[in-house]
Amino acid sequence: MSTVGDRELNGAVGIVHTSIEAVNDGANPYQTLAPLHDYGEAVIMPEGYLAVWGHQACMDIMRSSAWGRHLPDSSIRAAWQHDLTAEQAELLRQEEPPHIAPWLQTFDGPEHARQRSLVSKPFTPRRLQVMRQRTTEVVGRLAAAAPRGVPFDFMSTIAFPIPNQVVGELVGLPLQDRDWFAERAVLLLAERDPRSSFDQLRRSTRAIRELGDYIRGLLRGETCPTEGLASDLLEAEETGARLTEPELLSLMLLMYVAGHGTTAHSMGNGLYVLLQHPDQLAALRADRGLTRSAVEEILRWDSGVTSVDYSAVEDTDIDGIRVPAGTPAHLFLSAANRDPRVYTDPGSFDIRRTEGPTVVFGAGPHFCLGAALARLELEIALDVLLAGFASIELATSTPPRGDSFNYRYFTQLPIVVSDN
Repeated sequence: MSTVGDRELNGAVGIVHTSIEAVNDGANPYQTLAPLHDYGEAVIMPEGYLAVWGHQACMDIMRSSAWGRHLPDSSIRAAWQHDLTAEQAELLRQEEPPHIAPWLQTFDGPEHARQRSLVSKPFTPRRLQVMRQRTTEVVGRLAAAAPRGVPFDFMSTIAFPIPNQVVGELVGLPLQDRDWFAERAVLLLAERDPRSSFDQLRRSTRAIRELGDYIRGLLRGETCPTEGLASDLLEAEETGARLTEPELLSLMLLMYVAGHGTTAHSMGNGLYVLLQHPDQLAALRADRGLTRSAVEEILRWDSGVTSVDYSAVEDTDIDGIRVPAGTPAHLFLSAANRDPRVYTDPGSFDIRRTEGPTVVFGAGPHFCLGAALARLELEIALDVLLAGFASIELATSTPPRGDSFNYRYFTQLPIVVSDN
């Protein structure tokens, strides 16, 4: 039984519905979601799923063994909202490539722990230090090549090429194939978006098949992997930590997709919010020691990922609500990151903020493997760009955003930079 009265619950349900409609209309979700914090931290929706917006409730779910990422039917993405007919869902199942295992984040328990331990190898402190040097080189080269004094698109010129090169190297993709790989990897984001059309999901499924075929050739030595995740996983195979070929393909794809688009999106969102808050940008220029806290505030304020889905694996309680096993939960990360119970004046952007942590990378068994690398890329990008550009200005007052429910990003971010 919830500790919040029926009237308050009805109010929360209405706000959740309004927020979904607002996002479907392309509106900024934060202002619409903010009033939810007056109604506890979660509510069971009439549709049967648990809507969660409180910071503590999100953390409790992500850390608890009573909750997992395995949804009742992964082909229908977010279990709480979808628009596929049964016939369309069956067509997608038939097109799923049989040689690729389910994504690591969609299952739980010992099997999840086994695969996660193997794919964690690239994220050692030594490897991250190497990646820091490579990331600095990549960002420096991109910044030096950017035009001065005329508008250019930050997303296509700098934001996407950074993770394309950095994560491409981490995974072990040959340099000449990284652009081809990135073009198809972007299509995979449709899988997590309940607004995706059947045609978008079909293109995503076919892109997975193409990428899987490519990686299978990579792992079989047809494209000669040297360093990176490919060689690490193949080495693990030789030492007895066996993975099936479908598992190998799935892990390779996951590490690239998870570290590519979302990092680029966060870079674009971060640059935009700094340009919208010139006092904060000036403070960061004056004290580069604030870079780390600035990155955390960017991730809190407008992360590239706005939500995540879980499912109760046993009967449990959240915020005084009894939740039966099998209940799907939709965690509004963008609301949790502005919870006034955790953050002072959460609607203000403050690069000196020390409160947290942000929920954007998750917590518990499914904590994002690439969190350290994503933070590193964002920190280096800010440092190098501020050092390389004496001024950065928006070239339009309304840069276009992508049409997505689960992601916040710019399709283009025109800027003008100068050295003087």
